[in-house]
Amino acid sequence: MSTHRYILQLVLEAETPIFVGSGQSSVFADGLIVRDAWGFPMIPGTALAGVLRHQLESDDDNRDKWEGLFGFQQPTRHEHFGVNGMGSRLIVSPAYIVLDDDFPRADNTEMWQRYSPLIEYLPVRPHVRINHRGVADTQKRGLFSNEVLYKGVRFMSEIELRGTPDDESLWNELKRALHHPLFRIGQGTRKGYGKLKVVGLIEHVYDLQKESDFNAYLDHKPLDFSPSTVIKNTPKPKEQQQSDNLLHYRLELYPEGTFFFGSGYGDDEVDALPASERVASYDFNGRLVLRDEPVPFIPASSIKGALRHRTCFHYNKRKQRWAEEWTGDERLRRIIEAENAAVYELFGDSADTDHSQESAQRKPHRGRVLINDLYLEENFEYKIFDHVAIDRFTGGALEAALYSEKAIYIDNESTPITIDIYVEDLVSDPEVIGAFEDALIDVCRGLLPLGGMTTKGHGLFTGALYKNNQQIYRYE
Repeated sequence: MSTHRYILQLVLEAETPIFVGSGQSSVFADGLIVRDAWGFPMIPGTALAGVLRHQLESDDDNRDKWEGLFGFQQPTRHEHFGVNGMGSRLIVSPAYIVLDDDFPRADNTEMWQRYSPLIEYLPVRPHVRINHRGVADTQKRGLFSNEVLYKGVRFMSEIELRGTPDDESLWNELKRALHHPLFRIGQGTRKGYGKLKVVGLIEHVYDLQKESDFNAYLDHKPLDFSPSTVIKNTPKPKEQQQSDNLLHYRLELYPEGTFFFGSGYGDDEVDALPASERVASYDFNGRLVLRDEPVPFIPASSIKGALRHRTCFHYNKRKQRWAEEWTGDERLRRIIEAENAAVYELFGDSADTDHSQESAQRKPHRGRVLINDLYLEENFEYKIFDHVAIDRFTGGALEAALYSEKAIYIDNESTPITIDIYVEDLVSDPEVIGAFEDALIDVCRGLLPLGGMTTKGHGLFTGALYKNNQQIYRYE
């Protein structure tokens, strides 16, 4: 008999941009985010429930106990519940964007008029698939783009469990899952999107066998709470401990000069601008505001792309597979891209990859390396570099061949750029992990430039590498 109600009132903040796709496209982007009936960005409750379920059912040993909470449908009888199927005992509300403390309302016309300039047209991220030669792969998927919701935006949601006192342990595990590094929402979580942080959490537990609790539960209205009050009354979170099912790498890097992660656009000053986006925050009244100036950022996809190719190189080196011995297209493709075991294990493989006969039986899976987009909100300067193409015959400047870029400079004496990288423990081959660590060390040694225009001298870094908070390399 269901005698208890466990309720969480949540305020979640986007630590990185979010892309929960609607399946639609427009002339501005190939992928648009999902919105509610008023046009406000939102996260469907099914998306939150699915992410939590997938994370908690991480292995077969856990699946049985969580099926009794999230529900199941199967032809055989459940070990504990003795039925052929049951609905979920967990109710997860949609996560609505926090615009101010008085939202959502019954009529949001006024709110739309006030906030539509901020959220009607969102940043668009372009992407391009890079092949093993380090250039755009125009044959497979090429250039594509998607909308993203700003870093710093908050959502309010509510989770309710209908159960018994015996469900308390499951309920506590579910709460811990909300603070896990893998708690990410939407598409592109391996590109740096979707990292959520709990900034407000208030718990209510009602024992319906007690009259006072029963009446309090009847008076409870879903999503009827003030986000700022929840945040204010949330205890300060304890320092996050190392997760057992993840390897945690931390790069502490100092740029040797300038670096440039391109946006693909220019302005009235230069032809190439660094990637930058506006960042959301909340004023003292709890209202959503955007920073006036865009903030430059380091895209996780750029870091991951460089690491992917260098990991492929180091794995082949460890296996003593040399390019001059693997001549011919058919043989060469077996040691590059997803045919390479390290690339397959760490960075995943899609179902439509053109496999060779040897790897045709491999199951497609998503990547197991997680990196967040990194925003540079202080201690940086812009430097403009001018270039001109030279006529090889006259040695003079070619007409109309002047171009320039705006790169980022950070003083080497300032705080290092810290990049956190998580690797799921499903990767167990020591040669694969070793090749990946070799690639990370190359970054710390200045041997693997990051970003664009590296042939012009941008993107060299040196620094230290930590594994599970233990230093394993430092550049001297």
